[in-house]
Amino acid sequence: MFKKVLFLTAGLLLLIVSNMLADWSPGDGHKMHYPQLPDETGWAVNATQPMILADDWRCSETGWIKDFHFWGAWKHQDVGQINYFVLSIHDDIPAEESATGWSMPGNTLLEIDITNWVEVPIDPPTMEGWYDPSTGEIIPEDHQAYWQYNVVLPEAAWFWQEEGTIYWFNISAIVQDPANTTWGWKSSIDHFNDDAVWAQWGALDWTEMYEPWTDPRVNDFFITIDPSGNFVVGGGTDYYGQGWYYYPSEWWNIWFYDHPFTYDNRKVAHIEYDIFPLTPDPSYVEIAVNWSTDQWSLDQPVGDSFPPLPGVDEALYIGRDILYSGEVMPGHYIFDWIWPDYNPEWVSIDVRGYNFEIPAGFIRHDCNESLDLSFVV
Repeated sequence: MFKKVLFLTAGLLLLIVSNMLADWSPGDGHKMHYPQLPDETGWAVNATQPMILADDWRCSETGWIKDFHFWGAWKHQDVGQINYFVLSIHDDIPAEESATGWSMPGNTLLEIDITNWVEVPIDPPTMEGWYDPSTGEIIPEDHQAYWQYNVVLPEAAWFWQEEGTIYWFNISAIVQDPANTTWGWKSSIDHFNDDAVWAQWGALDWTEMYEPWTDPRVNDFFITIDPSGNFVVGGGTDYYGQGWYYYPSEWWNIWFYDHPFTYDNRKVAHIEYDIFPLTPDPSYVEIAVNWSTDQWSLDQPVGDSFPPLPGVDEALYIGRDILYSGEVMPGHYIFDWIWPDYNPEWVSIDVRGYNFEIPAGFIRHDCNESLDLSFVV
């Protein structure tokens, strides 16, 4: 009887052991708040140099970090070649200490170019989107396949972390053909602490990330005010109640329903309109976007949904940002507006003044969820 004997060189044995150690599956160990697993109906967010993405984690066990695992995909599923990843670890600048108003990576604690990793292909039954926060490019059903990237750090790059401390993990991919292939870090189904952020090499002006436009509502509006400041005509699409309401503060207002009130998301809006003087006489206009405050939603009975109509305490229940104030200058105007503190249930366009008409305008608005990225420490 013959026995089969397998001889392995030291190098091959080390490679096999490294690959076994590098693999990670849900249920395996971790040293962070919890694994942030990939969202198979989410987004691959551009992380190809000069783009850098970062997300934070809380250390759950003091000790060495020896490996990272993260998920990514290729735009249009045009698979390219990654020359290396630049991975780094940073301390935390909390939102309350940040000049930007959101938390972001601080001092660099470790930076390393990674040229060796293990890729595990994944082919889910769902299509996934592509998102580039630097350009605003959004492709909802862009690709299907994605990959798990398993990185074992060389011993000289092991990182000692302290339990309870917040750190940031940064990734940027250097690809062989950036003109034709672009790699993205996949978003996560799990959210922790503050939003992921993006920046570009050199400037490092970190910007927090939210889910891109996913369920926008679009409402049209129009209104005419005569030279004496009297309402002539007005309307829109999918507005509340009678359309335009008049408030003691002398604003004309048209309400549109947004999405359910929540502190977890933010409100974004894109507003465009045409405006002209009604007659050659002097003219004046103020145009604002306003919203129902969080207090308004908290004070309403559960199940009721209506906006703060005239007669309410406007200072308590209505927020307002003026977009334009001055003489009516004919033309087409565009404004983008964000309310970061919460998603209000109602949003409106407000106008006041005299001798103007807005024959056509629209507001596109959405409730943006936080965007976090998929990785395991």
